[in-house]
Amino acid sequence: ALETSSIATWVNAFEDGSYLVRATSIADCDSTAGSYYPSSDTGASITLYVHPVNGTNPASDGHTYEYTHRLNGLNADSPTGSLISGITAKRPLGQTGAFDVGRNSTLVNSSALQSGEHAVYVRSGSYVGHVTAQDAYWGSNTGILFVGYDDSTIAGGITFYGDTAVNNITIGQQEGFYTHTGLSKTLPFVAYDHCRAINVLQGFGGDNAGIVNADNDTAIVTGAGGGFLVSAPMTIHGGSVRSQSGNAMGVKLSNNSAAVAIYGLDAYLPDSSSNAIGQYAGLHPVSVQIYDSTLLSGGATLSLSCAGASVMMSGNTMQSLSAQQYLRASGTGSLVVSDLNEYYVSGGPAPFSLAGTAY
Repeated sequence: ALETSSIATWVNAFEDGSYLVRATSIADCDSTAGSYYPSSDTGASITLYVHPVNGTNPASDGHTYEYTHRLNGLNADSPTGSLISGITAKRPLGQTGAFDVGRNSTLVNSSALQSGEHAVYVRSGSYVGHVTAQDAYWGSNTGILFVGYDDSTIAGGITFYGDTAVNNITIGQQEGFYTHTGLSKTLPFVAYDHCRAINVLQGFGGDNAGIVNADNDTAIVTGAGGGFLVSAPMTIHGGSVRSQSGNAMGVKLSNNSAAVAIYGLDAYLPDSSSNAIGQYAGLHPVSVQIYDSTLLSGGATLSLSCAGASVMMSGNTMQSLSAQQYLRASGTGSLVVSDLNEYYVSGGPAPFSLAGTAY
């Protein structure tokens, strides 16, 4: 039986503590070892079809089969000002994760394990410190391990300190940390401080915020993702981004009205199609400032379409491993200032390409 609710739900199933893969139908489950298929994600009573990893009979093979059936590990959504410490919650059925935490609350020294769409779900005004969210699976969808969200009264900003989002499983994909709002609301700030996002599609980001501050955070990115997603004004101090995947970006620029300032970032993305700093779907911030950073990428270190924008760089060390420019910018009406930077291009063209002209 499933606990029912108005929130979205997703059934996960496990064999001996490990995720099974969601099949697309009963027939698909029947032909795919290590899979499961629920008749419904929302019914109070469902039929769950399981095809064990080794093709054995689940009724007699001695293995343990489990499924998610309770909405949350701990639900403190309605109260405000909760203090939650030292709790391990796992395998939520509901969209709002293992921990569903209300406004102005504190969640510390806890763990969320084996989640679905989200692992930790907090409202405005909250503080999340030294919390680990490990592993999540939401089928072919991309979920978020730590999410901050509010859609009515905004009680304040959201702070994440010393938290770890890590995906150790090879099925599905997740983002690390992300915040957003509904009903045209704006969070005054979002802070990521000494947090880690490991084996995720996106590391750190946030919409609908006055400012997103990222201080000494670490992202290890898989797939065509980004360490830091700039969709609101963002300041990045220190920290690092690593990725061996293609089409990844250390900093992904994705909002035409945002500005980003980067200080002391260490980015290493050696694949030839990756950029240390680049843009998503033709979007770009109005201002990009980069200082005292070490940026190494397989593709162009900075790849920007910055019509009408300003790009300012000083004191950086930049290197392209595949004979591409360290700055490739297109667009007109832009201001580009480069001062006291060291750049290394491995046997390639001139280090700059501005509006199609090499320098």
